[in-house]
Amino acid sequence: MFKSESYIKDNRERLKSFLKNLPSFPGVYFYKDAKNEIIYIGKAKNLRKRIFSYFRDNNNIKTLVLLQNIKYIDYMLTKDEKEALLWENTLIKRFMPKFNIDLKDDKTYPYLKITNEKYPRIFITRKVEDDGGKYFGPYVDVKILKDILSIIKKIFNIRKCKKSLKTKEKRPCLNYFMHKCLAPCFYDVDETLYKNMILDIKSFIKFDYKKLLKKWAEDIKLFIKNMEFEKAEILKNKIFALEKIKNKSFDIKVWQITEKDILRVQEIYNKNEEELAKLENIFNLDKKVKTIAGFDISNISGKFAVGSRVVFVDGKPCKEKYRRYKIKTLPDEPNDFAMMREVIERTLMADDIKDIDLLLIDGGKGQLSSAVEIKKKLNKNIPIISIAKKEELIFLENQKIPIRLDMNSSILKLIRYIRDEAHRFAVSYHKKLRNKGMIDL
Repeated sequence: MFKSESYIKDNRERLKSFLKNLPSFPGVYFYKDAKNEIIYIGKAKNLRKRIFSYFRDNNNIKTLVLLQNIKYIDYMLTKDEKEALLWENTLIKRFMPKFNIDLKDDKTYPYLKITNEKYPRIFITRKVEDDGGKYFGPYVDVKILKDILSIIKKIFNIRKCKKSLKTKEKRPCLNYFMHKCLAPCFYDVDETLYKNMILDIKSFIKFDYKKLLKKWAEDIKLFIKNMEFEKAEILKNKIFALEKIKNKSFDIKVWQITEKDILRVQEIYNKNEEELAKLENIFNLDKKVKTIAGFDISNISGKFAVGSRVVFVDGKPCKEKYRRYKIKTLPDEPNDFAMMREVIERTLMADDIKDIDLLLIDGGKGQLSSAVEIKKKLNKNIPIISIAKKEELIFLENQKIPIRLDMNSSILKLIRYIRDEAHRFAVSYHKKLRNKGMIDL
């Protein structure tokens, strides 16, 4: 239920002195609740204007619910809007605030990538790597990005295939005959010519059309002077195509992401390894923890019962190791303990169990006991812990009293992150089966 409008106004008055002193600079802002936990993360070109906008009238329902939960506001300044965007994306994945929905999963903003090859390619990617490639973005609107890439491929003869080019092909592909590729897979294409085309593409991505048109006009004069009429004609066609779309508004800002940007974003993830080291000490584990598997069950009164396993390596999701389970041995009445035992048993018998250092169960002491029972039955030596939802207590094997970590503990946040991801993965599979109206047992 919503709190009264007067409550929201009172909340605004309480934060008034803070709001007055907000800087008008780019940055990332954090809304926190009474427990000082982050409940929302956002980015802004102008922090003062953006945060003030939340406290205006006529907000939608989601914003009203958010406002009634805000107790504290923090922020961090960034050098520009680009950096704020990168931090927002990364921090949402790191802290998983409950009011952020767009960036909670493993998706991220897409980029245009020009590969670091002798004859580079260009394509859309959501993964920014330190591989020598050039990244442009991030783009919030994927449709616009696809339009831009489509136009690039029409205007420029950049290669589209993924061939290694170590050996020459017997014949060029259809793209060459359609004048859409220079076919470095077949011909010895002049590297300088190709490099200049890449420079033109970069100018196009940055919407520097004026620079391109001027350069091409000069090149046409040179080609005509040297009697290279075919090359001049190709450039004339490019100018014609560019003139047609140069006034099109993509309503987007583009930046080139540097290695420095990548390293700074990665700093947050690198801290996860330190957290795992703390985890070993807190839970008195006798081996180094690198890989954690989290489990959850989802069903409606025993129907469409499924289990999930998510795997985190060095504190980061490893999607290729995720597993979904249809519960096969359903009891007469719904029994989450029995379902969890089945999922744990199937995991402990799997080939990849040797790669997992710790099992994390969603539930309290009962769920943990069920998992430990199966572990002993199969004579497996792998530590298991569980986390109870209400008070976020951590239960350990052979220890009656649970561990209560500080709510701001980095270890607890990591455990909750894994627990919540297992829950999300289980629920998504359960809904999929429920929508089909059937399940294979």
